[in-house]
Amino acid sequence: MISTGFNFIVLNAITSFSVAALLKGLNSNEKRYRLMADNVADVIWTTDMNLNFTYISPSILQVQGYTPQEFMKKSIEQTLLPESFDMAISLYKSKLKQVEAKDKAAWDPVSFEAEQYCKDGTIIWTSIHARIILGPDNTPESILGITRDICEQKKNEKEKINAQIIAGEHKKLALVGQIAGKMAHDFNNVLGIIMGHAELALINTHDPEIRKTLDLIFNQTLRGKNLTKNLITFAKSTEPRQESFLINEKIDFVINLVKNDLDTIEVIKKDLVPLEIIADPGMIEHALVNLFQNSIHALSLSQAPQIIIRAYAVNDNIVFEIQDNGCGIPEEHLDNIYEPSFTLKGSRDEKGAYEPGIKGTGYGMANVKKYVELHKGRISVTSQAGHGTRVRICLPIIRKQLTSKEEQKIRDTTRHYNKQILLVEDEPAIADIQFNVLTHPPCSHAVDVASNGQAAIDLFETNHYDLISLDGSVAKNY
Repeated sequence: MISTGFNFIVLNAITSFSVAALLKGLNSNEKRYRLMADNVADVIWTTDMNLNFTYISPSILQVQGYTPQEFMKKSIEQTLLPESFDMAISLYKSKLKQVEAKDKAAWDPVSFEAEQYCKDGTIIWTSIHARIILGPDNTPESILGITRDICEQKKNEKEKINAQIIAGEHKKLALVGQIAGKMAHDFNNVLGIIMGHAELALINTHDPEIRKTLDLIFNQTLRGKNLTKNLITFAKSTEPRQESFLINEKIDFVINLVKNDLDTIEVIKKDLVPLEIIADPGMIEHALVNLFQNSIHALSLSQAPQIIIRAYAVNDNIVFEIQDNGCGIPEEHLDNIYEPSFTLKGSRDEKGAYEPGIKGTGYGMANVKKYVELHKGRISVTSQAGHGTRVRICLPIIRKQLTSKEEQKIRDTTRHYNKQILLVEDEPAIADIQFNVLTHPPCSHAVDVASNGQAAIDLFETNHYDLISLDGSVAKNY
């Protein structure tokens, strides 16, 4: 792509001649400029003062898919999206006013960004530079312009903005984490004192009205502790631990954990096969508890409450789903469910979808999404108000051994065998995988494993190593 600076050189060079001379090619210089116009990557074009195209460079085919002949039959309004067309016309009228006022600025080029139609129906962002050309009698004769495809630039700008937004969110969450961490200890102490005295009072009180008040105090205090716990969990920026466990056993554990709330609910297990997963067991457990609690709450008013749980492998992913036939989520709120503090329960239950007394902290799904993304996974939610909800989580499979194809690829490419390697890794599950891969054929290296910095230094001082694989977190912590 030719630079914007070059575009202006071309633009100014061409405008030193009249358009008529440019198109007729009266001398070698004019032919040279015509050659440049026909071969430049950006689109060079001219119109008369009524904005009818009089020339389009062949590059229009690569940029928008039209031949020059096809494009010249179109009006400017047919090539631009409505907002971009309105902008172009506004700038054009402004220039005409400057011409009438004999303002020298009338002959300066204008630049603006516009959205344009392509022949295949797609829309691209373009940067347009244009100026009015004087005729032999020093009156406006035509308009000369250069159009550049800036889709890649727009994409990069969008990615940069998104990155800045994400960085801002991370900074905000870090600040929330600092504040939450400082407040949590003292706040939980206050709640613990209130909860303790409420429990003691309940033991010694037999008056129904007083017990009702004390129960309310106790339950609200418990809710406060849970809210604090979820807030801290959401704000923490801890990396997931990597341990090996069976997902079906973790699901059974969570079902047993919430079994008191499942008394009236039919739990159906489908495709729940023993699948080994390498992940943070605490995060996965917390995510499952949140999802089960959401389903339990959603089923509070259902006549035949039912939860279906599935776990299976597909396309190098372990997938588990939790589906219920509860109250569902209104379509207009599906995009909000991951927002911190967002909930449709309690005082925000305007449609009476939940049993009175059910409240939510608003951090459950935010935490679930955070856990999934920390494991490089994906989460999707499908729901329909009154017909239930299905949550689907996909986590990538981390294999402990190479596949036959991977082994063959290593045989074909590697030239190093039987080397002495020091592996520094504080996650046992990850260390096991790396150890198995490195020590077995086709690599067949000799590997020592150190779980911390000091152990690594001790091994390094007493042994010779061809390679040291150093875990960044171990080095940082050490």
